[in-house]
Amino acid sequence: MPRFASVFLLCAFLVAGVGVASATSRDFEHPASPDTAQQFAVDNVQRQDTPNDPGYDLAEPDDPDSTLNGGAVTPSTNLYDEQFGFFGFPSQRTRSSALYATGPNAGKPQISGFNAAGAWKLERGRPDVAIAILDTGIKWDKESLRLQIHLNKGELPVPKADRATPSSDAGRVPPCSQWQASPNNPYDANGDGVFNVLDYVCDSRVDVNAGPHGVPNEIDAEDLIATFGHCQIQSGEIVQCQRLRQRHRRLGLLRQRQRPLRCLELLCGVEPWLRSRRERR
Repeated sequence: MPRFASVFLLCAFLVAGVGVASATSRDFEHPASPDTAQQFAVDNVQRQDTPNDPGYDLAEPDDPDSTLNGGAVTPSTNLYDEQFGFFGFPSQRTRSSALYATGPNAGKPQISGFNAAGAWKLERGRPDVAIAILDTGIKWDKESLRLQIHLNKGELPVPKADRATPSSDAGRVPPCSQWQASPNNPYDANGDGVFNVLDYVCDSRVDVNAGPHGVPNEIDAEDLIATFGHCQIQSGEIVQCQRLRQRHRRLGLLRQRQRPLRCLELLCGVEPWLRSRRERR
């Protein structure tokens, strides 16, 4: 074979190799396929461009993070060690043991999750989307929640930057003297593009230990509730704030003898206490 032809074939092979590598490369933020459908084949688009989360699919034999495939994560053979609830495809651990008995997919392996993998092909998430969680309470000390709690602008004043230094999270925000609010959103006091509790760490009105729960000296949404929850807000400004004792007396939650409250307004309401007082009469 002529030398020129050999060089040409070698170059073609290298180019083809680069093409294959780029096609199979992992890019969660820019997935190669927009296909959102559930998948049943072993090799499918939902197994491509997976999240860079070691715990996402570490029980799958084709996990790109596994040491079996050149990664650094020790693999597992236990389905419950991975987040199969996000899958839009059958786990290879259950392909032969969990099959649809009836319906259009009868005989096929069951999809392991609710197909978040498919949804990620269209959108990886947006910070402006509010998600409601119905639960029995919030653990204010959870760092994963502290900066994610949605704040209602209608019930909060526009943050101020009148402290010399931040009262919390000094490593996350610039010095208070350098703060510049977003021109389109005055609630984004530190100008980072997001409105959350960090926008109040330079506000002298807010005590980061006002809320009874959470991590000491770290601001959370409960601190804002304790600070502004009894205030009337209009157009981002405080109109008036009631003293809590006066408010409770007006609502019938305090006796004239100043005995302890029978219940808190937000926990058990006013009517049960008033009803019991009438019954005693």
